[in-house]
Amino acid sequence: MPRVILLFFILGLIGVAIHRVATAMMDQHLREYGPPRPDFPENVADVPAWLHAVITGAYAAEGEGWALDMVRRMDARLQANRLPEERFESVILWIPELNAFTMPGRYLYLSRRLVERVRDDDALAFIVAHEIAHHDLGHLPDAEEWGRELDSLGSALAGPFTFLLQRRLAGPERESDADAHGLNLCLAAGYDPYRCLRAFDLLEMALLDRGNVEGVFGPDSAIDAELAGDPKWVVELKEWMWERRRGYPSLRDRKERLLAAYEAADRARRDAEEAA
Repeated sequence: MPRVILLFFILGLIGVAIHRVATAMMDQHLREYGPPRPDFPENVADVPAWLHAVITGAYAAEGEGWALDMVRRMDARLQANRLPEERFESVILWIPELNAFTMPGRYLYLSRRLVERVRDDDALAFIVAHEIAHHDLGHLPDAEEWGRELDSLGSALAGPFTFLLQRRLAGPERESDADAHGLNLCLAAGYDPYRCLRAFDLLEMALLDRGNVEGVFGPDSAIDAELAGDPKWVVELKEWMWERRRGYPSLRDRKERLLAAYEAADRARRDAEEAA
């Protein structure tokens, strides 16, 4: 038995060594033959533009067509009351993920697949408004820090790494705050709140397609605890711990909380109008 254990240990070491060598070779190849990338700027004020160049250099950006027209329409309507120099610009990237994210600077990034699957303007407007909200609420980390981390990578690796970096702005409370602020932006622009919240239905389908059931309904451990009749604080603790590991509340919770908050505010508004 000890010989068997020793054999597995040796094989494991060999596997680790092979993986490291292969990774180093791939990184070197990407550094040498990856797409050209602009030099890292000396002035920190230029970092956001450099980040945008890295992202659009790694992934093709939509230059024309109905999808771009659609997001331009969202940008104009959601930001009608902002000064031109304070407005954000949505960019459509040809990436395989159904995703939306933002980085330091004036750009919001949407995947082409996401735009293709959105049912109407209202749902897409909420997704765009959610990304704007991260800027309005000060959720973006330091641009220079992000830029220097990307500059240390090969140009072909820098694009994918942006998805890991942008998760730093994620957190259950920040996501909920961005949801609320984003919906308020949509309401101010005249979008229908119930149609806006269909964005969550789209994201649910995307997660379920990948088998991410917990991302939609919440952690199995919390659901099992609730079904077993455990105290409410136990269930909430399991949800709290899961949300912080993941960085996001479940989609069902996000939608239900946002819908409940909107309907409560709408009832209060109508009651005040009737009382007046």
